[in-house]
Amino acid sequence: MERTSGRHPIRRLVVSVAPLVSMKGPSDTRPSQVPHGLKATAALVVVVSAVVAGYVYTLTPITIVVDGAEQQMRTHQDTVGGALLHAGLLLHPEDYIFHGQPVEGSSLAVPLDPSLPIEVERARLVTITADGHTVPVRTHAASVEEVLMEASVSLLPGDDLHVQGEFVPNALQGSPPGSVRVVIQRAIPFTIHEDGQASTYQTTATTVGEALQQAGITIYLADGVSPGLGETMSAGLHVYLDRSVPVTVGVDGYTLTTADGNAEAGARRSAGRL
Repeated sequence: MERTSGRHPIRRLVVSVAPLVSMKGPSDTRPSQVPHGLKATAALVVVVSAVVAGYVYTLTPITIVVDGAEQQMRTHQDTVGGALLHAGLLLHPEDYIFHGQPVEGSSLAVPLDPSLPIEVERARLVTITADGHTVPVRTHAASVEEVLMEASVSLLPGDDLHVQGEFVPNALQGSPPGSVRVVIQRAIPFTIHEDGQASTYQTTATTVGEALQQAGITIYLADGVSPGLGETMSAGLHVYLDRSVPVTVGVDGYTLTTADGNAEAGARRSAGRL
């Protein structure tokens, strides 16, 4: 709505809007305030970024070869031992380490030369069971004989040797050599008495019958054996054989010889007439 006073109209709208304009006029030029916490966070991010960039820039590239597998890494370590620790390698005193020359376990503090690779050959784990004991051995040996020599374990005549695993390089580079288990079953002495003669043998058998078989002695059905064939073997056991008397029977122009007239086992047939 308008009303006139003389020649100029007076608008009520101007009067009502003026207070709103005066609340934020051109003279209010103060900048927006940034929260103090946000400033501190931004400064911290800048500092951390600079530190990380400096850390990465000063890392030294090196090469580590483990069981034939090569890997590249960067480190701040300045010794061979420190670099291997940084790489997360679990090593044993028997492992071989080369860095231009062999590095002994007690010399891992030797200076690191970035131009030379660190080479690691891990030892094989061999478990030896003998004489009631089980001993773990870490070795670079290529045969059972070498391992037993290193472990000062003797293999005696008559002993049985059981090997689980093979002394061959691992087909997968970077993997540790496969473990090997060696079990030695010791032979025990026992004596056989036959026809007034005594003979001593070595055996790993668990029963008398198996021991006689290992010794190459044939037992016929009518033969007497004491202790019995199923008895348990023990060191120093005396076994007595009482041989039966052979019997020869003529059948249809052939001779049939057995250890006993009623025996079926151990029969020997030979051509010939009575």
